[in-house]
Amino acid sequence: MNLLLAFITINVYVIGYRMGISIFQTPVANFFFTYLAQINMLLMLFNLLPIGPLDGSYILPYALPADMAQRYQRINAQYGTYMLLGLIALNFAGVPVFEKIWMLGEFMVRLILIA
Repeated sequence: MNLLLAFITINVYVIGYRMGISIFQTPVANFFFTYLAQINMLLMLFNLLPIGPLDGSYILPYALPADMAQRYQRINAQYGTYMLLGLIALNFAGVPVFEKIWMLGEFMVRLILIA
């Protein structure tokens, strides 16, 4: 859903801007639509991390061999939430954990432009 929202947001903005609609010509509109798309892309990428209760932890076992998938699921069930909290704590402690995800999100927003 976040990918769809980012796709719609950035493309509506670019189409409106290129059509010369005045509301899309303002710096506020540029900031709003660009950051809305980037935040949705960031949320999508964050949710795909294979840690704890995030969706990536349900997807990764299908990409692993059966024995590794079982070990991963067991370890993730025990420690996944703690790993997720650890990532968040590292971010608040000043370690730029999510900087790379943000940069990837910025890159992906440019890829989903149709206009």
